[in-house]
Amino acid sequence: SDNPVIFVKSFISPIKAQEITMGDNIIKIKVATVSERALLIGRNSNNLKSLKETLGKYYKGIENVVIQ
Repeated sequence: SDNPVIFVKSFISPIKAQEITMGDNIIKIKVATVSERALLIGRNSNNLKSLKETLGKYYKGIENVVIQ
């Protein structure tokens, strides 16, 4: 997808994000529960690192991903 927000929504599925926003080259993902946040980050931040690497590869302007 050309839209990084839609890409992130698909990437993190089946986790349902309450809100995914993009501003100042930062993607912000808001989830409802602590367990969803833990799944999104992953052990040793592996899931988060994978998301950041993939976003960096396909969307050059993205600098960071923040999970709330």
